[in-house]
Amino acid sequence: MSGMKILPTKHFIERLGERAFDLSVIAKLHMELAKQPNARILEVSTGNATVVAEIKENGVVKLITGWIGNRKNKMEK
Repeated sequence: MSGMKILPTKHFIERLGERAFDLSVIAKLHMELAKQPNARILEVSTGNATVVAEIKENGVVKLITGWIGNRKNKMEK
């Protein structure tokens, strides 16, 4: 999946500013997209951070939201 365009939503940027989560989860998102090329919504976690992304029909990845921790163990800064 080369040349992938990843864009944050306004909500994602606001959450990032409030929560300051680790963006290394974007690398894992890239790997999951390679494994699931037909996915439309992906939630990816490294354990330290989680992001939810929507994959548009044109291949653009929109970062919807993110948080520190995973769904079972959300942590606030």
